[in-house]
This record gives sequence, C-alpha cells and structure tokens, in this order.
Amino acid sequence: MKIPTTDKAISKTNEAYQVLRNAILWGKLPAGSRLRTNVLTKEYDIGLGALREALSRLSAEGLTQAEAYRGYVVTPISAEDVKDLARVRTAIETQCLVWSIENGDLDWESNILAATHRLVNCERELDQNSHPATWTQAHSDYHAALVGGCGSPRLLQIRDSLYEQSERHRRLELSIPHDRNADDEHRLLAEAAIARDIPRATQLMHNHINRTTDFIVRALNEREAEVKPRRTPGKGAKAAAQTEGGAVGASAK
Repeated sequence: MKIPTTDKAISKTNEAYQVLRNAILWGKLPAGSRLRTNVLTKEYDIGLGALREALSRLSAEGLTQAEAYRGYVVTPISAEDVKDLARVRTAIETQCLVWSIENGDLDWESNILAATHRLVNCERELDQNSHPATWTQAHSDYHAALVGGCGSPRLLQIRDSLYEQSERHRRLELSIPHDRNADDEHRLLAEAAIARDIPRATQLMHNHINRTTDFIVRALNEREAEVKPRRTPGKGAKAAAQTEGGAVGASAK
C-alpha cells in the first residue's frame, strides 16, 4: 500500500530538520547528548514522524548517529575527528577553489569582492557563548563565493556538507584566547583567488582551515584536561581524595 506524501508533511519534516540542525550547530544540543524523541517533540513542537525523518537526514550529514535500541545522539566531537574532517575538507575546498580560479568569470570575481567586503566590515562581537548570526552568514557566503566558479554541482555538494559539519566545531575556537586576525586571512585569500594565483591561494586556504583546526583541537585538549580527576601524589593520596570528595558532597547539600 502506497503511503501518500503531502506537501504539508514535507514542510513539517523540513521545518523539524532546520530547527534541530540549527540547535546542533549552535551548541544548544551539545555533542554527545542523547536525542530523546519524547522531549524533542514537546520542546520544539515537532510531530514524531517529522522528527524521525529529520534525525535520519541529520545522520546522513554526520550531525547525529543512530544507536541500536537506544535512538539517536548528537555526533560526539573528538580531536581526531576534528583533524580528520579538516584534512578532508581542505582537500575538497582547495580543489573547488582551483577549478573556480581556472573557470571563474567576472561575476565570480565580483561576488568574491562583495562577500569579502561584507565579511570584514561585519560587526563581530564575540564572546565565549555566542557567535552572531550576521557574521556566521557572512562567513558562509564568503567561502561559498570563493568556490562559486567551480562548475561541479556534485563536488560543491560534498564541499557544502563538510563546511556545515565544521561549523559546529567553530564555537570551541571562541573558548580560548588568541590574537588571530581572521579578517587579514580572508582579504589575502580573496586577493590571491582574484589574481588567479593558484599556488598562493591554495596554500592560504590550507593555512586558514588548519589554523582554525589547531585552535579547536587545543580547546578540546584543554577541556579534556579540566574534566580529568585530579590525583594527589605521594602518601595519603587516598585520604586526600576522600576528604576532597566529602567537602564537595557537603557543599552540594
């Protein structure tokens, strides 16, 4: 028996997909958290059928994972996964950039100039808990403009998926202090692309992605170090640990 698919059902699924995807990318649904259907349907006012379809689509993008008999979880973030994603993304992004430099026309150049101008002049007030949507969109538009002359829809589709997966890691970069001047990186990369300087443009792209990756890995390592249980060296370590545990328990009452 064929189950009819209505436009309304498709719209609900798309809405559920976008809501959950944004929640994952912005960290409202943290990496590793369990996605309980009974909670999500109430919190986001989503029907169960639309929710399941949305979770399936998110799994295809690598943002969620299905666990046997346990439902879905937000895909965990590890240093190794971040580095692997960066390695693959660098390869795909630079290939798209090369083909764009080879094939891009005047409109492609104009789009890069406009996107760069918008990005570097965009208000960017960052703290550890936010990443303004205006800057996020401008940054996405900038990188899309660079590869917009690629001419391969299939390659761009792969590129877009990798870019979107990397976005949920970006918040980690904000959690550690650094003196990076990303605006200069964006200007130089745009200039190299428009100048049709493939060796320089691809090297700048490689450096740009991997500099972000280094900060993210550092943030992950620092977070891991913070949650590791402290060990008191020498004699009496067990007693010290028990005392510390008792103090914590007492303060929590």
